[in-house]
Amino acid sequence: MDRVLIVCDFQSKCAKAVEKAIDLAGQNSFLILLYVVDREYCREIGKRECKEKIKNLNKKSKETVRAIKEKGFKCRSIIRTGELLSEITKESKRLRCTFIIIEYSGAFSRGSIEEISDEIVNSTSLPVMAIS
Repeated sequence: MDRVLIVCDFQSKCAKAVEKAIDLAGQNSFLILLYVVDREYCREIGKRECKEKIKNLNKKSKETVRAIKEKGFKCRSIIRTGELLSEITKESKRLRCTFIIIEYSGAFSRGSIEEISDEIVNSTSLPVMAIS
């Protein structure tokens, strides 16, 4: 069974990545949505606002998971606060993922799509597909 890690930004933008994962995944695949909320961003906006954003993100992620399950896939979502690369590496290992799909957006603007993909490949040794 394939275990596909779909990396979403804290604004819950990952519709293209989810579509691609569904297109590529076999029927017995397990799709895992990973939302990474940047710790520095939370410091900037304040604890209360960050908690509110995470609460809204949790609600949106449940809707996305429900829609994926309706298409016959196993799916769950995880929300983590931390540094993007570190969380992707940690969760992909912990969950024994076989593939990573990341949708490049403004939230991940700390580098080019190629740089981020290379960093993920180098830190996990898993195949990575980046979608913009």
